[in-house]
Amino acid sequence: NASLEIKPNENLPDDTRLWAALQDVSGGTWGGCVYDVDKIVETLNAGKEALKNK
Repeated sequence: NASLEIKPNENLPDDTRLWAALQDVSGGTWGGCVYDVDKIVETLNAGKEALKNK
């Protein structure tokens, strides 16, 4: 049904939101639920650089 939109719950605790973001950057649940530290660091550095140039 096109009227049903799946989106994150606005009341999720911060630690759950952080876990979800780390999982997303690391390849998601289907990526084995293992943190990809290099990818996380790369993404954080890219984000910092983008914000610095804003």
